[in-house]
Amino acid sequence: MNSVNPSSQARANTRASRNLRTFSHTRTLSLLLIGLGLGAPSVVGAQPADPPVAEPDPRAEPTPKQPTAEKLTEDADLVAETLKPRRGGTTAREVGKRAKAHSPAVKAQEAKIRASAAQVDQAMTAFLPKLTLKASYTRISSTDTSFGGGAIVGASAPGLLGVGPCPGGAGTCVLDSAGNPAGAAAFNITPKLDRYSLSATLSVPISDYLLRLPASSAAVKANLEANRINKQATQRKAQADAQLAYYNWVRGVGQVAVAEHALVRLEQLYKDGQAMLAQGVATKADVLRIKAMVASGRVAIEQSRAFVRLSEKNLALMTGDKSPHYSIGEDLMRVPRPLARSQSLKSLVSEGMSKRPELRALSKSKVALRKSASVARAGKLPRLDGFADYTYANPSASDFTGQGGWQGSWSVGAAITWTINDLPGAEATASEYEANLEEVSANETLLRQGIEQEITAAYFDRKQARAARQAAEEAEEATRIALDAKMAQYKVGEATTTDVINAEQEFVSATLQRMAAYIDLHVARVRLAYAVGRPAL
Repeated sequence: MNSVNPSSQARANTRASRNLRTFSHTRTLSLLLIGLGLGAPSVVGAQPADPPVAEPDPRAEPTPKQPTAEKLTEDADLVAETLKPRRGGTTAREVGKRAKAHSPAVKAQEAKIRASAAQVDQAMTAFLPKLTLKASYTRISSTDTSFGGGAIVGASAPGLLGVGPCPGGAGTCVLDSAGNPAGAAAFNITPKLDRYSLSATLSVPISDYLLRLPASSAAVKANLEANRINKQATQRKAQADAQLAYYNWVRGVGQVAVAEHALVRLEQLYKDGQAMLAQGVATKADVLRIKAMVASGRVAIEQSRAFVRLSEKNLALMTGDKSPHYSIGEDLMRVPRPLARSQSLKSLVSEGMSKRPELRALSKSKVALRKSASVARAGKLPRLDGFADYTYANPSASDFTGQGGWQGSWSVGAAITWTINDLPGAEATASEYEANLEEVSANETLLRQGIEQEITAAYFDRKQARAARQAAEEAEEATRIALDAKMAQYKVGEATTTDVINAEQEFVSATLQRMAAYIDLHVARVRLAYAVGRPAL
């Protein structure tokens, strides 16, 4: 055993005790990951219990390919190893395509398009000439059509009646103008009680062709076009949301890797502390402090893994994947290619105002509302309708003899109608459309403001991410060297537990910031492309 200078040992113990009093035992690796704004969000539900920390449980499932603490800062770049693409892995582009095809919101918008197309057909058929066919049978009650007693004199030829010899020379008869004998007969009409009728009526809305048809057709077509544009907007949003969810999942994967490597270092530090305690160069408080950090580090890992599982589930719900098991298939270490013509914020804002489908959809909706108000006000004017009717009946309406028989009749005409009671309703409907138009116009102004803010934020986020990338690389390298130095000093009693934990905290923070800088560049590109209205990346 190495000899230890008692005075040096006393000074080290005093320094360690003093520094330990300045740290709270509640500052854990879990709080470090979350408090930096880079860690996984808290998971709803019960938190895992603190596992024993004296020695690793041999029955516990080992973390695959965990590095040893001695080689930890000398191994290959942790961030590069974590973010490197795997063969057959998933990319943000693939996730976006699958989300676009699976999105229930897109399917709902497709149903709206079909409904709008049906409304176009309904509007056009409403103005077609109306042909009505009718077949009827009527049974009427029997009535008394007798004219009392007596008989009616009749002649076969028109003209004055005269007196002359009867035909055959027997007697004298009353003769008509043609010399035919006139006679008298009882008069009685027997009407037909069963009546049959076949009719066809054609009605033409002449005034609607001038006052309603053009505006109504334009309104329903504009509404259809608005729904089609809204489908494009919904598809773009589904793609962008899925891509951002993918990068959020990647962020969680990186946090798990950082937390696991930090735990390896803490476990080795705990072993070193026990050895130093046995040698008398460390206090029991130092060892207990590290032991608590190891326990908290294990909890942080479980929280990070839970976040990754939730992120995978979220991706599966967005894409419709039945067996969600993803691996990184995109080269996140590379600097993404900048968007073309994206250096000027003013030009980007102008492009967004012209390309965003949401604005184009609102513009079509405004056209539809204006035209609908015009159609409603046309209801205040008189209507002019043309009509034609043909009836084939037995007996005919012009049959006064009651003898029956099928006969045809027709009529043609035009009618002007003006329903005064419709005037208030038509004006109220038009006012409703105009109020809706004002609401849409106000929403359009709000949307333009929101789009400008969205583009501006995405533009500066991209600039910030570019600057943060280089700074994060340099910061991680500096904290890596500092951590190695502090761990080496701690082993020989020249650094305290507080010094090592501070160095560990700074290294974990720098590693997370570097990983976040790489991912944020890709996130910023997706957000900027979406905000400007360009096709999904």
